[in-house]
Parts: sequence; C-alpha cells; structure tokens
Amino acid sequence: MNIKLLLSASDTIESNSFITPWTFIHFLTGYISAIGIMKCFNASFKTTFITLIILHTIYEIKDLKCYFSKKFNTKTNCDKLEWSNNSLYNSIFDTIFFIFGILLVLEINTKNKCYLIILTILYFTILNFFLFYEYG
Repeated sequence: MNIKLLLSASDTIESNSFITPWTFIHFLTGYISAIGIMKCFNASFKTTFITLIILHTIYEIKDLKCYFSKKFNTKTNCDKLEWSNNSLYNSIFDTIFFIFGILLVLEINTKNKCYLIILTILYFTILNFFLFYEYG
C-alpha cells in the first residue's frame, strides 16, 4: 500500500489519498441531506443522523467492492465499473467529512432561506466542476 498524500486530486487502490476534492462533496452532501430530511420529513436529528449514516455506509461499501476483491484476490468485473478505484483510507475520510457535514446542521441556523439557496447553488456548482474535471 502506498499512501500518496493526505490531500490529493485523486485516490486509487494503488496510490491512496485521504482527502480528495470529492471529500468536500461528501461534507456538503451530509449537510444538505441532513437539512432536507429534517425539514421535509420533520425528523429528529438522531433519526436523520442514523438514516444518513446507513445510506452513506451502503454507498461506501459499493465504492469499496473492488478494493476488497483485489485485497482478497476474488474475481469481479472491476475494470468495467465507473467508481471502482477507491482506497479504504479515502472511504473512511469521506465518511468522517460526511459526518462533519451532518453535525454542522446543529451549529448553523438553517431558517435563513437565502443562505440555504446559496449553499445549494454552491454545492451543485462544485459538484459539476468536479464531474467536468473528472470526465471532461
């Protein structure tokens, strides 16, 4: 295992990076998802937190499918999968930043609709930038 950097533009199974630009998207996704669930479904913070952690864990397991198949020498079609080259370290840090995003809801007043609109626009702008950077 080669840990490339704490912060890098990319992460692969062969060259691990803890934090990538996508880590910031995980942070914002945690924050916006928590607000959405709490506002739309009138859910408690505890229910929201547990629901989002379960969903995010399923997402990260999907990301790590090829990592574990390579580690344990099992056959998969990883070459054909889009999001198949992620390291365990990056998944852990993505989850930590996702949790930070959820916890931020407790600290920031989400009653200001203008603030939420600006944050949502920022989120999708950054997401589109990363998608364009990654896939042209």
